[in-house]
Amino acid sequence: MNPVLAHLMKNARSHSSHVSNVIDENVNIPDDLEEVFDREYLGIDGNKLFADIYRPKGRYISELPIVIFAHGGGLFIGNRKFNRLFCEILAKIGYLVFSIDYRLIDEADAIGEISDVCSAIKFVTDCAEEFGGDLNNVFLIGESAGAFLSLYASVVANSDIFSGIIYKPDRFCRVKGLICISGMLYTTLNDPIGMVYKDDLYGKRAKNKSFMKLMNPNNEEIMSALPPIFLITSSGDFLKRYSLKFAKKLKRENHMHELVYFKNANHLKHAFISMLPLLPESAETLSKIKKWTLNLRK
Repeated sequence: MNPVLAHLMKNARSHSSHVSNVIDENVNIPDDLEEVFDREYLGIDGNKLFADIYRPKGRYISELPIVIFAHGGGLFIGNRKFNRLFCEILAKIGYLVFSIDYRLIDEADAIGEISDVCSAIKFVTDCAEEFGGDLNNVFLIGESAGAFLSLYASVVANSDIFSGIIYKPDRFCRVKGLICISGMLYTTLNDPIGMVYKDDLYGKRAKNKSFMKLMNPNNEEIMSALPPIFLITSSGDFLKRYSLKFAKKLKRENHMHELVYFKNANHLKHAFISMLPLLPESAETLSKIKKWTLNLRK
């Protein structure tokens, strides 16, 4: 493993585990929500995965739009528990939410991690009816590194570009829209993230030029398979350049998208909406997300 990644992982894992334990020990389910924790399912590689599920309490006239949320953490820390408050707020405003896990970088490469998000889509496809979800309206929300994985999982769901590389079950719902929160969208550039992650993410595939071209989201083939995209960033986001760069590409290609960029807002840090969903700016952005997804559902 890259020594920089190994150092970051070693120093962050103990803190990450402590935060997760504190969250677990202070479970207080709101009266207006139903929550299911630790629902187990199998990954495409036969690995065990888990999801936490959130939905508004009671019966609804129509099925609920579905959100599959992939946490951030640089692919070396984090889990589905970290953004519980964000998921609860999404459920309160009318979504059926699946907060998912995926193997981290010491357990799987990029293909394995993307496959885990695809496994979550398969799990949701199979159990949406049980929870009152609408499989015609499935949205992926990815936070930071989770946005990178969600972007490629949406490509797998909506195309056959990765046929033979990532297994796609016959029963597999399409992704209606992709929401990227402070997305770690580029992993192959000649920049610090590209240099640190490349070998661990791609291994021997890094020498395959045709494959590596696909791992740049600006690739025309990838772009053509993407659903409409909603990008969120701020001036205080250390990865804002990725969201802004991708937004420019989407605009040039006339790809349906919306960018929420809080300028002159250095107090809004990386992934502010999912980490601090009670901020006024987070509430404003959540309102825009709801309107955007509603328009796509029409």
